[in-house]
Amino acid sequence: MSFRVTYSDVIIANRALGMLPEAPIDNFDGPGVARRALRTYYKPTIAALLSKHDFGLATKRAALAELTNDRTEWLYKYAAPNDLGYALTQHSGGASGSSVGYYQGLKALAGGYARFKRVGRAIYSNTPGATLEYTSLDVTEADFSEAFVDIVVPTLASAIAMDITKRDDLRDDLAALGRTKLNEWLAVERNQRGERYGDTMTETEIARQVGIGGVFELGGSPLDPVRGF
Repeated sequence: MSFRVTYSDVIIANRALGMLPEAPIDNFDGPGVARRALRTYYKPTIAALLSKHDFGLATKRAALAELTNDRTEWLYKYAAPNDLGYALTQHSGGASGSSVGYYQGLKALAGGYARFKRVGRAIYSNTPGATLEYTSLDVTEADFSEAFVDIVVPTLASAIAMDITKRDDLRDDLAALGRTKLNEWLAVERNQRGERYGDTMTETEIARQVGIGGVFELGGSPLDPVRGF
């Protein structure tokens, strides 16, 4: 017997609708408040989650196309891959080159690591000939894990709650549940991976070794791709 579960957009949507509660659907097409809400929020909700963390669903590596640099604090500007979800590490000189983790603040100052930063559809970097390892938005529901779906369902339910139920208290409760599910997943991931994320040390590990001085800014989380220093 196999216990592998294959997900679809309808299965995930019906789990979210069941939290409202709302009658299940058999497709996203046609009239109805629930279907319209799902057409509006389903893809953006999942894309937002995929852009915030590495859920281990689809990892790719691509050489970055260089653009005209318009910032003096960075040596290079690259075009982000069209399917970029979450940036993991940057490499110089192809697959065999050195890795540069997506970290800011104390991490870069204490370790002397080259940094890179995503800004919209551009990636600013100090690495020549950069190759980016990242999680892709080009995934299907069949690739989803139960742990990821467990986060998606209440988050999606929160997104569609106001359109369907007009209850802001329910929306807020579901959003809080989604955050709880995400935090639980992050805690398990960190415990399983130890103090390291990918092939680089966390800011906590560096702080234990070098101490924290006034020049250091702890700012962003290692799992937060949008905060820098």
